[in-house]
Amino acid sequence: MSQLANATKLEQTVIKRDVVDALIRQPFSDKAVPFKHNLVKNGAIVNAVGYDMGRNGAAYFDTVTADYHISDGARRGGNRGRMYRNDGVDIAVDDETQRYFVTHTEAGEWLQYTLQVVKGGDYNLKLNYNAAKDSGKLSVLVNSSKKADAMPMPQTNNWDSLEIKNIAMKEGENTLRIYIDLGGVDLRSI
Repeated sequence: MSQLANATKLEQTVIKRDVVDALIRQPFSDKAVPFKHNLVKNGAIVNAVGYDMGRNGAAYFDTVTADYHISDGARRGGNRGRMYRNDGVDIAVDDETQRYFVTHTEAGEWLQYTLQVVKGGDYNLKLNYNAAKDSGKLSVLVNSSKKADAMPMPQTNNWDSLEIKNIAMKEGENTLRIYIDLGGVDLRSI
């Protein structure tokens, strides 16, 4: 009994904000809200798995979001990595660095990030990515305005960076959307 009481202490609890949000807010709202406070200034890093919380089509779009259980006992769909977040975006972990990343991207999918920009102006985005083939392409939208269109993501042997220069952002709240034009690209950070 003492072991059970010790295990249920509040300090032993891991609070999953996205699960709480999915259970309490999302059934009544299709609005996206920030997963983390992303303060943008020189050198800021936004983890790819830190996209906004909300329903499919509001905070992200993934072609397969549900977790189907087939009669033969197999599972299909949902977060293929089955880790870090509880929605349909496919997330995996790098065994060497223990860092989470977005994987299994497909054409038409996108991720949205709410950013708090300290000073308005032009920013350079450096996308940390991995691509098994030369077929990946993505676009960047800021506040619903396309800033980079179908940027090719060259094949990498390991994680590499692609810099997109002069992305205009206003001071205060901005929404950044990474749109996957052609899949096969893993994203670790921006």
